[in-house]
Amino acid sequence: MKTNQDAKIKIIIDKMKQKGSLPALSENTKDLSRLTQSLSSCASDLASVIMRDCGLTTSILVTVNSSYYSPQYPIKTVSTAVTLLGFEKIRALALGMSIFQSTAKSITKPELRTLYANSYFSGSMSMQLAREFEYSNPEEIFIAGLLHKLPILALTNTFPKKFAKLESLMKIKNISFEKAVLEIFDISYSKLSKNIHSLFNLPGKVTEILENKITDSDPLKSLVNSAGVFSDMLFGMAPGGKEAMEKEEENIKKVLKQDFKFQEFMKTTCENDKNIMNFFNLEPDDIEIMVNVLKWGKIPPAQIVSKLAFGDALEEVTKKKDDPEKLIGHFLTELSLAFRRNYDINQILMLAQEAIFNCVVEADVFIAFVNRKDNFVNGKFYTGPNLLIKAPNFKINLNRNQSAIIKTVEEGVNKNWKFGESSLGLSVSLIKRLQCKHALILPIKVQNRTVGVYFISRRNISLTFSELEETWIEQIIAHVEKIFIQK
Repeated sequence: MKTNQDAKIKIIIDKMKQKGSLPALSENTKDLSRLTQSLSSCASDLASVIMRDCGLTTSILVTVNSSYYSPQYPIKTVSTAVTLLGFEKIRALALGMSIFQSTAKSITKPELRTLYANSYFSGSMSMQLAREFEYSNPEEIFIAGLLHKLPILALTNTFPKKFAKLESLMKIKNISFEKAVLEIFDISYSKLSKNIHSLFNLPGKVTEILENKITDSDPLKSLVNSAGVFSDMLFGMAPGGKEAMEKEEENIKKVLKQDFKFQEFMKTTCENDKNIMNFFNLEPDDIEIMVNVLKWGKIPPAQIVSKLAFGDALEEVTKKKDDPEKLIGHFLTELSLAFRRNYDINQILMLAQEAIFNCVVEADVFIAFVNRKDNFVNGKFYTGPNLLIKAPNFKINLNRNQSAIIKTVEEGVNKNWKFGESSLGLSVSLIKRLQCKHALILPIKVQNRTVGVYFISRRNISLTFSELEETWIEQIIAHVEKIFIQK
């Protein structure tokens, strides 16, 4: 049963959404949130969601190629990033980046863009502090830092007059922020924060930090708080100056049990997160100027760097889309390198999925293998726009000899299928979700025996598969066949 508090909080959150202070999440963010909660999620599911958003893909690859991760060779594909860094780290990075981009892209007011820039800097600094604390998954703490101030920022933008009264009340009565929110808004700030953060289905440690399930003395929570303070100073939400900086530096020293200087730390943070430069049109010199102005303490550092264009640079990143004809050469090279580096079969299969998905536009991509013992063709990987579709949904009995899929298996030749022809033999529920109008089916052969198939489906009835696309896929399959022969 909902209480009066619940009703008031719902009204406030609805107003935040209406004003754009808490924009609706993108479908990709929702899907990443679902992956966070699902125990059955796997690396290919994660890669598939990231691939659907070229801006998110770019942000992830920029991050994993930073000096912190120091890859032996440049990481150019999502599949390789997931393989080398692991599911948990990439999932946390992707969820954090997607939440930020989902909210920041809809921002139009300059002052609100500054608030979200504050939020991103807080996240990036939190992650760097967690690294220096040697926490096992600092990418998770990126999310905590990113969302740490979101409820406050949303309140500030949605109710500017009330928030001014709140700040005045805190000074006059010398009361806590929580008590001031209760007096001005007649709600619990902790409960409001919990309701806002619950929209994102966050990992366990992040929820503990954001929902005050751990004390302020917890090292990670303390570091997230300090990152938030420094970020507030940079963007004028809190007074700066040498004294204020040194006070926060001392707090961090106690947690890290080592010397800490903010100027050096900020330089390292930006080196390890090149997205700061990409999103906010900043150069290393700009960061140095901001830190020096922060020491001075007279004006907010962000005001000094006049060229800051919060959101504009981000928009360019999210719009970027590479030409498939240029991409195919890159992916074929990556597949050749993966073979030479002795990647395992699943890693190469994921990379092949990514290659087809990026080079063959508007397609759902399955790879399935023949199990003659059980008399079925079973899906192994799926990449496409619908997260409700899983690779195991692709299953067909070898006895369905009228199916174009089974004909491909038995005859070992490519098949072009279009809507209205003989049944594919797939389940009704999968066909409904795929909305398949065209399909290209190609065999995977080892020693002239078909061991599997690629099934590439399109929903657009007017978009057929070109000869060039079919050739690309055949070249990709040749690499897949090569790894089976090797193994």
